[in-house]
Amino acid sequence: MSHPTVGAMTELPEELQPIVHDVNRCSPVRVVVREPPVRDRSGSALWVRVAGASGAIGFVPQPGAALVERTFTQADQVHDWVLECLPELGFPAVWPECPEHPGTHPLGVVLRDGVVVWACPRSGTVHARVGGLGG
Repeated sequence: MSHPTVGAMTELPEELQPIVHDVNRCSPVRVVVREPPVRDRSGSALWVRVAGASGAIGFVPQPGAALVERTFTQADQVHDWVLECLPELGFPAVWPECPEHPGTHPLGVVLRDGVVVWACPRSGTVHARVGGLGG
């Protein structure tokens, strides 16, 4: 899957695709994934940034783990990073907003029955699959 926010890369790693989709389609910010200026020995490290915010988080693939586990780990990490960046950019840190409790908290990334989902941290209600926000 090509993605316009991916620096010089032609494709996002599979485990990053769902969370980058959700953030870039449904949040007030955009995630940018870039290759570092100096490659690591494996040639696989990437930087994940929120456009306009300071800092970045590193991404190094973990090929030994199952795809669902890698997707959960990356979605949770990127979601936490987005929540940290939102206030810096003038937005409330409630993305994606819980439809059960508007304005109070974001949905959380949860691994439920082998699927990575957005769920209410209070009720546990699943609201969408990670990668499925916005239709």
